[in-house]
Amino acid sequence: MIAITLWLIWVVLQIQDELNFVIYSELFFVWLVIKTILLALVFQFNYVVDESRRITTQDSVIRELKITLAETAVMKTVLYNFPAFLFLTNKDGNIIFANKIALSNLGTSFMEKKNFDSVFMDSIEEAITFSRLTYKDPNNSLHMFAVRTEKVLVDKQSRCMLWMLRHIDFDFEIFCRSIINNRESFKVTGLLDHNFAIYRMSNSWRKLISPVDKFFHSGVIWDKLRIISESYSEITHIENTISTSKRATGWLLIRTGNALVVTLEKIYSPDKRLFYHLYARHILQ
Repeated sequence: MIAITLWLIWVVLQIQDELNFVIYSELFFVWLVIKTILLALVFQFNYVVDESRRITTQDSVIRELKITLAETAVMKTVLYNFPAFLFLTNKDGNIIFANKIALSNLGTSFMEKKNFDSVFMDSIEEAITFSRLTYKDPNNSLHMFAVRTEKVLVDKQSRCMLWMLRHIDFDFEIFCRSIINNRESFKVTGLLDHNFAIYRMSNSWRKLISPVDKFFHSGVIWDKLRIISESYSEITHIENTISTSKRATGWLLIRTGNALVVTLEKIYSPDKRLFYHLYARHILQ
């Protein structure tokens, strides 16, 4: 009799355990569904929230980032998935981090250790000055972004720069000013139109050619190069190469006795207009 009673008690307990497990499983599933729905609502809210709210959220993240960037692993995870175009540069101008949206916009899977100047057409100083940044994609088409920067404390001895970008309509005048805003006397920068006629040039171009040509601000670039250099075969090489390639470089001996390394590169504005970006640097002999 005692054995039967104990057996019945054991059966009841087993049934109760089964019921508890079923109830627990159902509650867990309900909780999981509710959590998933809440997460979906949060993501949806972040997607449809208006510009002012998103800017407020970004400001909050920047403030928190400036305080807690030392927690590298956690912050990198947060920033990688943050819904804005973000990347970080160190004091040497090298990119040390880029998030998912940045990589997607730039059409690459890796940006770390690349120098800022090798990725964008503007220098860091120009980007900060004009609050604009121009990116040349693999097809040499130009894209412009509004820029916001913040200095961020990494540790007690070093800082980095946080860059937040937003795609905007292309402003050709700002782009031109950025290209010719060259403060280094040994560099010449400028833009040529689709016929290789001078469109805009930096002041260093005037200093280079004005002693021998008072019409330095206009004309076809090939004629100008032949005025300052007798390296005619090298000029012809640049001319022939750029007609079939995206980029051409030549080494010219100029009449002052020094050398000028000239590079031309095709670029396309968003409305598909063709221009040529000229970049040259003096080499002292």
